[in-house]
Amino acid sequence: NASYDILRRAQRRPTTTLPDVEEGEAELPDVRAVDPAVEASRSELRRHLDAALRRLPEDQRTAVVLCDVYGMDYQEVADATESALGTVKSRIHRGRLRLREMLADERELFIREVRLDR
Repeated sequence: NASYDILRRAQRRPTTTLPDVEEGEAELPDVRAVDPAVEASRSELRRHLDAALRRLPEDQRTAVVLCDVYGMDYQEVADATESALGTVKSRIHRGRLRLREMLADERELFIREVRLDR
């Protein structure tokens, strides 16, 4: 059964292979080319998001982080937290709603970040 679980989990997260690259051919991005304004905006965004996450109740914060940051599905979060599936769903839903309310004043910052990524 554990093997089937691993196989099902792998199928939900398809992977792609990278093309073979000869040594010296790979083009790495110039990390020094990051626009300071973009980096400052991202840093500010991270600070606001971290502060909002810290204000969530621990059970909601844990569920939201496991799902949205670590990419776990609801059942995986339920297993990791030893909680019922319905409980996990409500914690994630309520946590996201509270985050949305807390970050409503920072909406322009999030919109600016999306524009900078384009």
